[in-house]
Amino acid sequence: KQDWELSKFDSLMYGDYLTREDKVYQEVTDTNLLGDLLMEYLEDYNITFPSQMNLMFFMDAIPHISRMCRILRQPRGNALLVGVGGSGRQSLTRLSSFIADYKLKNIEITRGYGPNEFHEDLKDFQMIYSLDFSNDCQKPMITSIYIQLLPIFR
Repeated sequence: KQDWELSKFDSLMYGDYLTREDKVYQEVTDTNLLGDLLMEYLEDYNITFPSQMNLMFFMDAIPHISRMCRILRQPRGNALLVGVGGSGRQSLTRLSSFIADYKLKNIEITRGYGPNEFHEDLKDFQMIYSLDFSNDCQKPMITSIYIQLLPIFR
């Protein structure tokens, strides 16, 4: 029988994002190297898209990005991200989907958003996905639903 100390698994991370060409699933051994690699991905994202993201990768954010990339690579992988506003859910989702080479569709729920708007968003999503799929695109699209909590009391 072997004793496993929980502290050995605190900084354990795996992913296939360490190399851009050959996506090999491997253990992340150097978190400093991963931080530099994430900065490169962020620079590429800022070059590719008009909406610029200025992020700082704190030691708490790096494992979250690693988990999100790993989840996105799994068949039917999905996650529910819970946190207060401004905690970085939307930015980390954008970067993780960019690293995984997926498209991102963002649905923003505001005060006037109802079932009809949701139905229209789903139709748009299915239309875009069906057009990509007909062009032999094997990459799924990630749907990010951003819910803005409205004040209950006035």
